[in-house]
Amino acid sequence: MPWKERDAMSLRLEFVLRSLTEPTPFRTLCAEYGVSPKTGYKWKQRFFQEGPPVFTISRVVPPRAPRRCRNRSSARSSG
Repeated sequence: MPWKERDAMSLRLEFVLRSLTEPTPFRTLCAEYGVSPKTGYKWKQRFFQEGPPVFTISRVVPPRAPRRCRNRSSARSSG
């Protein structure tokens, strides 16, 4: 029987939906998913504020890279 592949975002959505529909205590559900209650509440809050699309995978690109030079000429030595 093949393994089911599940990414982190689908697990977060599953967690939130289970917390809303099942009578399982919230802390028990957090322990089952391996997250702290603080993280669980944060996921629920994001779900209520932004809806299910909040758990879709999006690539976050930093506004700047600390090790990258702005232009190549400044990286060269002038000597």
